[in-house]
Amino acid sequence: MVKVLLDTSFLLPIVGIRIKDIKDKDLRILEKLSYEKKVTFYVSEIIWVEFVGIIHKLIRKTSKNNRDDIINTISIGLSSLKQSGYINWINIGCREIEYALLLKEKGHKDVIDNLLYSIALLRGMYFLSIDTKFINFLKANNFKTNMFITPEELLRLSENM
Repeated sequence: MVKVLLDTSFLLPIVGIRIKDIKDKDLRILEKLSYEKKVTFYVSEIIWVEFVGIIHKLIRKTSKNNRDDIINTISIGLSSLKQSGYINWINIGCREIEYALLLKEKGHKDVIDNLLYSIALLRGMYFLSIDTKFINFLKANNFKTNMFITPEELLRLSENM
């Protein structure tokens, strides 16, 4: 079975937050692969740090009349996400923290990206992310990028199993 670490951007639509670069067909592919048990999806608990920041920014931009609706929708989505069985939750180990520090020293400032990349790399997982800026940074600094995968690539990979 294919192991895939999800970036935060792929969790946001599950809780009702649309991401312009993630299409409905991408989410249907992930749902199909999970249902068929061809892929095991993993998420690190560290994403909650990024999640809170994104949700806070969204709420600040929303009129006061809609804030309660948004918070309620997100709360329901988060509860279902945690209980769905769709996601396997993983913790960060010391090796991943050390590797993330190396990426930070090389100039990449986003600690969450650094940690998620380190988890995927060191645990032999694919990394489902749309962060081209981060991928370009990694390539420019001669880090491996072959673990990054798109939903379409993941579908093709699972069909060949």
